[in-house]
Amino acid sequence: MNPLVFFRSAPYIVIALLGAALIWTTGMYHSERDNRVALTASVQALGEAAKAHVEEVEKQSEANLKTVKEHHESLEPTIRADAVRNYRLAHPERVRVVRTSGGTLPGIAPGIKLDDEAKSELVPDSALIENCAEDALKLSAWQEWCQLNHCPIKE
Repeated sequence: MNPLVFFRSAPYIVIALLGAALIWTTGMYHSERDNRVALTASVQALGEAAKAHVEEVEKQSEANLKTVKEHHESLEPTIRADAVRNYRLAHPERVRVVRTSGGTLPGIAPGIKLDDEAKSELVPDSALIENCAEDALKLSAWQEWCQLNHCPIKE
């Protein structure tokens, strides 16, 4: 074969190779463009779904808060009355019941010394600390129960 024939047809071979590369590159471009459009659409759909879920959780949280508030408000007088009664039962040495004409009045137990002087440091009652710790444990258990049962809570 004559080498001159190859050199004479070299521009046509280069043009053919460049055309094939252009067709291949254009195909890759269109494929990637379609993939990007599909990805954008799926991300937008996921965003809309997440937004709808957040709105649903907020509505459920508002409903839960309203229900809890109404229930608590209905029980509040009983809770307050029971708190005084429970305190009196838990600390009978601090409460003296005086019987008068049909009523009871709280008083100071005779064994307790009153000290009206200013204190440099306030020491809380150990029973109060125990009650607060018990309430904190109950709250913690309630929060854990809500998390385990996937209760929608607005933060």
